[in-house]
Amino acid sequence: MKRRLFLQFYITIIVSLIVVVAAAGLLWRVAQNTSPARSAFDFAGELAAAVLPPSAAPVDQQKAALDKFAATLGTDLALFGADRVEIAAAGQRLPPPEDWQDSGGWVHARG
Repeated sequence: MKRRLFLQFYITIIVSLIVVVAAAGLLWRVAQNTSPARSAFDFAGELAAAVLPPSAAPVDQQKAALDKFAATLGTDLALFGADRVEIAAAGQRLPPPEDWQDSGGWVHARG
């Protein structure tokens, strides 16, 4: 009887640990795509795509649109190409974005 009770406790603890690990993994997977920061960056990207001219537009046209957008937002903005070379800037000079592949997806910033 005593041995059987011990076995029930042991199995209960193991099953509980498996359930907690599975729930944490599921929550990690689901919450990753629904974070407020991700939504904010998606919105900012859509807004910029709507306001700025296409990438094939002349640089002076991109600069004019970026200046107008920066004045509307009241902030410093910079536009970089895929190679992280500055195309246009409005306001104070901003550093180019870091290559996210170099940092494993982590965003390093002062906070």
